Amino acid sequence: MKDGTIIDRYSAPVVGEEGTYYGRIWYFRDVTDARRIQKSLLDSEQEQRQLVRMLEIERTRLTSAQEVARIGSWETALDTWEMIWSAETYRIFEVNPADFSPTHHKFLQRVHPEDREEMDRIFSASLAVRTPCVMEHRIMLPDGESKFVEERWQVAFDHSGKPVRDR
Repeated sequence: MKDGTIIDRYSAPVVGEEGTYYGRIWYFRDVTDARRIQKSLLDSEQEQRQLVRMLEIERTRLTSAQEVARIGSWETALDTWEMIWSAETYRIFEVNPADFSPTHHKFLQRVHPEDREEMDRIFSASLAVRTPCVMEHRIMLPDGESKFVEERWQVAFDHSGKPVRDR
């Protein structure tokens, strides 16, 4: 309609028991709001798909940059001590993501035995500070060799000041 109102129109024949046609019954319904909501949802879905595409591109760029720079990233959920490692972190530690599910405990087992106590002490102390932390230490590789890595992380706190994760 001229004012932007959208009307759906339905009709059905009116037929008697003997098949006599008596005419049509018409039904009109204002669907303006429903159509506007539908369009809004479709627009929102398209925006979401575009955001997903952009995130996938950025994820690919980040993965490539980490691989070239040989810098991994990780995050520890401090309530469960489960970790999320980037693909490059798995490469640095020379473990297969399909065979290794990182936790803080498993990470510490990969730290060189001579560096483990110091790493654990510094990490535990970091749970009380809001500044970035750094430590160079050795890790043990699956083949028994070791390599030096530099860990950098910062603890994130919730609104009440409780440490919730590190990254």
